[in-house]
Amino acid sequence: MHQLVAKDLSADDLVAFRIHGVSPEFVKEMKNEGYSNISAEQLVAMRIHGVNAAYVKELREHGYKNPSIDDLIEMRVHGFPRRASM
Repeated sequence: MHQLVAKDLSADDLVAFRIHGVSPEFVKEMKNEGYSNISAEQLVAMRIHGVNAAYVKELREHGYKNPSIDDLIEMRVHGFPRRASM
């Protein structure tokens, strides 16, 4: 993880990663989508709110090319894109 994340990670960061499922694979997937230099706090927030590579791809299909990490989290929190209700 130290090689994948931009800054030095504390023990607390590593514990939070373990609790919330921030894995090396997750970080690599996000890097493959064009997101690097993601802070430990942002990685945890992304996992908590369900922001992942599939969500980024879905947003791109809706015309959002490169939203910031904070925008990704905010859009997910607010339920964008809206799902059709049954």
